[in-house]
Amino acid sequence: DDIALIHRIMQAFGQSSKPLWITEWGWSSAEVGEQRQAMYLKKSLEMLRTRFGYVSLAVYFLDWDRPPQYLFGLYTSSFISKPAAFVYAEQAKALGQER
Repeated sequence: DDIALIHRIMQAFGQSSKPLWITEWGWSSAEVGEQRQAMYLKKSLEMLRTRFGYVSLAVYFLDWDRPPQYLFGLYTSSFISKPAAFVYAEQAKALGQER
């Protein structure tokens, strides 16, 4: 909802041609669990593709975990893939095939 709101504000002020970036979004696997983190990531990437096509750049937070407080990564601190890493790769491949 915040993305759509920002876009509406940009439109109202004649700024809709400017790029809209989404930065540092994600979920801590310590808080929601690895499976739910992956599910949320998949849903958010699908929403960016289908509902928010005007977003020109989206940067996920983080690539790998930085314990103890930053456990948002697609990979563990030992660089082992979490389920979210597979979702991200799958979604990136699908996006590349669409273009």
